[in-house]
Amino acid sequence: MIKAVGTIVEDREGKILVLKRCQSIDSKKEPGTLGLPGGLIRPNTTPLESALMKLKAEVGIDTKKSDLEGLSKYSWNDEIQRSRVEFSVFRLKLKGTRPKIIFNDIGHSAYIWNYPQELIKRKDLMMGMYFILPGVYKLPKIIHKS
Repeated sequence: MIKAVGTIVEDREGKILVLKRCQSIDSKKEPGTLGLPGGLIRPNTTPLESALMKLKAEVGIDTKKSDLEGLSKYSWNDEIQRSRVEFSVFRLKLKGTRPKIIFNDIGHSAYIWNYPQELIKRKDLMMGMYFILPGVYKLPKIIHKS
């Protein structure tokens, strides 16, 4: 089983931050798709600790535990990696202006802010986003056919 974490960073308008994965990434990691800041849960860390580390490492957002709201865990079968994924989701609601996004890793090439109800219509989301967005925002599930 793959255990991972992601954080919904939501601005005051209700738009959320999604990151575009680099095309050069290993094909098992869904290159060119949009997803939440996050990743695998490191050994000997909790999902919350991993979420905080990933926010800082991936986009330069340094926040504290009390700022993150634990939402839920989502599970799905990942056909590419041939494994079950357990994904813990947190939310950071921004109180002021959006932070400057600083890519501190080589895994992402761009970012966008958009409303969840618009994002769910896209065909370039990471697989898990099609479970997470409907679950968190009570949106209809959309299945995109290739």
